[in-house]
Amino acid sequence: MNPRSNMVARFWAKVEKTEGCWLWRGAARRGYGAFSPQHGTTRPAHRVAWELANSAPIPDGLCVLHRCDNPPCVRPDHLFLGTKKDNAQDAIRKGRRGPKERCIRGHLLTPGNSCKTSVGRTCLLCVRLRTRAKAKGRSVLANYMRQTGLTRRAA
Repeated sequence: MNPRSNMVARFWAKVEKTEGCWLWRGAARRGYGAFSPQHGTTRPAHRVAWELANSAPIPDGLCVLHRCDNPPCVRPDHLFLGTKKDNAQDAIRKGRRGPKERCIRGHLLTPGNSCKTSVGRTCLLCVRLRTRAKAKGRSVLANYMRQTGLTRRAA
């Protein structure tokens, strides 16, 4: 077996083909498959799948995007090429990016209870909770639980 066909066989051996997505079952990074075509190199599995299916390298400056919006998917007909701008617009269209509606504690972010900062929007309700907790020497969680009437559950 020549090295290329060995690499191709190793790649597809790590794929679980289902009726929908073909799921990568090898190593992963940030939810995306990671494949080592040769010792010392690691590439995103969906990019390798696109190149194998199209028998061509990915043109410089292009990304491989998922129609299915499923990072471990390597099914060639679920993959397509696009620019970084296309990728960002695709993420917004699919609801993965864009303005947040709620803070990490679940408060609704409205113009009245949030403000813009250098890193995005900040929830003013959370800022008030932190300020009150510091003033009373409590943790933010303890203060929040006291104000909302929540109690800790036994594990």
